[in-house]
Amino acid sequence: MAQYQKTTIIPCTAEDLYQWHARDGAFERLIPPWQSMDILSRRGGIEKGANIHIRLKRLGISTDWIAQISEGLEDSFFVDSQLKGPFEKWIHRHEFSEVDSHQCHLTDSIDYSLPAGKLGAFFGGRFVASDLERVFRYRHDVTKNDLAAWNAYRSYPKFNVLISGGYGFIGSRLANFLKGQGHSVSVLSRNPRQGDFGWDPENGSIDSTGFNGFDAIIHLAGENLGAGRWNDTLKK
Repeated sequence: MAQYQKTTIIPCTAEDLYQWHARDGAFERLIPPWQSMDILSRRGGIEKGANIHIRLKRLGISTDWIAQISEGLEDSFFVDSQLKGPFEKWIHRHEFSEVDSHQCHLTDSIDYSLPAGKLGAFFGGRFVASDLERVFRYRHDVTKNDLAAWNAYRSYPKFNVLISGGYGFIGSRLANFLKGQGHSVSVLSRNPRQGDFGWDPENGSIDSTGFNGFDAIIHLAGENLGAGRWNDTLKK
């Protein structure tokens, strides 16, 4: 059994940190940009019994991972355990403990085993340990920055925001950030999902029902910035 642990001081209370993890969009905020991951299904948040089914893609190979919250205590900790996935065993404890009235410790502790026993540990142990350090360095940096923003603007009112292009590279990240800050976010999309607002610019149609309820509309729909080189033809 291998172990990994990382602790970072976060500029907020343990209660605020726990509640941030419980909000929609927090899980997505913690996915590194270099990690290809699709959320296939999700039930609940970080309460006991909640689970998530994700699909990881690396080097053209897809791996399904199903994790469930096995235990937890509000404002203190929660534990997710792998039910199915790439590890022989995976138990991840997220712990939040007060430092003082303005700061707390975020501690991620993982007990894990690789497949194939000692052989798997010999060939893959160093790679996995290095990968975990890289991933959790990113996660802790995002968490620290997001909670610093939460603290700076916590007294400001929360808004109801509509984002076009909300599933794009920039729009999805903005949507998840805003959700983590306590704002309500809806999406205006050409391919609307449940709860979205539909938009068909080619036919000049738009689902404007409920638009009066939004405090802000952010327009990010357009050509995919990462689709290729912006030559003269594409710019036109």
